[in-house]
Amino acid sequence: RQLRDFLVGSTLSPSGPSASSVVGAVVFGNQTHLFAHGVTDKPSASQATLDSIYRVASVSKVFVVEALLREVEQGTIRSLDDEVRTIEPAFLVQNPFSGNEQPTFRQLMSQMAGLPRETPGCNDDIGCNVTTDDVLAALQTDESALQMPLFWQPSYSNVAFGLLGNLLAERLHAETFEAYLQRQVLRPLNMTSSGTNFTAAVLDQLATPYDIAGNIAPFTDLGWGNPDGGIFTTARDSARLLKHLLDGYQSSAFRRQNMQPKFVNPAFDSGFGAPWELYKVGDYFLRTKSGDLPGYQAQLIMVPELWFGVTLFWNGEGQNLSLIHISEPTRPRLI
Repeated sequence: RQLRDFLVGSTLSPSGPSASSVVGAVVFGNQTHLFAHGVTDKPSASQATLDSIYRVASVSKVFVVEALLREVEQGTIRSLDDEVRTIEPAFLVQNPFSGNEQPTFRQLMSQMAGLPRETPGCNDDIGCNVTTDDVLAALQTDESALQMPLFWQPSYSNVAFGLLGNLLAERLHAETFEAYLQRQVLRPLNMTSSGTNFTAAVLDQLATPYDIAGNIAPFTDLGWGNPDGGIFTTARDSARLLKHLLDGYQSSAFRRQNMQPKFVNPAFDSGFGAPWELYKVGDYFLRTKSGDLPGYQAQLIMVPELWFGVTLFWNGEGQNLSLIHISEPTRPRLI
């Protein structure tokens, strides 16, 4: 209750950011607490519920990593250290740093593949009307596509996750990304109100997006970029994903290994994982993933060693909230 009250009070104050609702889940061990507060649409004053739908933006990358880990567990992919061209020979980038080496699955999922940030012709405002073949062809001919050596240091890349999600779906299983996501992740976790397909029923439950000024923000379908930022979910569904991730850390050496940092900054206070942004708080690294699209913000935070995690979704902009910002006297009671 203390954490829930803090989260609600900090993000929905009249003088604060533009969001009119916040929903989320807190998982601590075997206990799960869900909450929904505020309105999803200001004119109609529709109350937020645990089944209200929110776009999670870059938190979508967590879903793609989950799909990939399942491929390894199922034996479909031999190793995360295999080059991605084992499932798509056309995935070739010009590598001026180390000859014929090509990006691996592990490098893509941990932002260590040296690829550009954005897919050519795609952004949050116009969407992503390209195909996998278009992107592969562009990478093959771009002499600067590899911006640094493989596994050298983090280089945040949406195109890496667009490729990862779409290649797993299209090349490994001959499916659309939506069909693949449903089969590989959402149905096994009973996440029945999540996906990328904005049907009439989904739009009816979708929280209205508000920009920083409190006006309705434009809606953009990310298309090919859905794996890196186009997934939607609910508080109830997110709790199932969060509990699965935390339980996996407790029960599987493979899962624990993939929660470890892939890069730590020299000060040892932050770093990157797969696909986490890491922040050191006390004795632990927080595994965090944040995302924003016009009118939406999302955050997932975990301390898997303590079996503790939080998901938060807003229909607005301007939030700057993480457990790393909570005052020092409060942190020991929450972490």
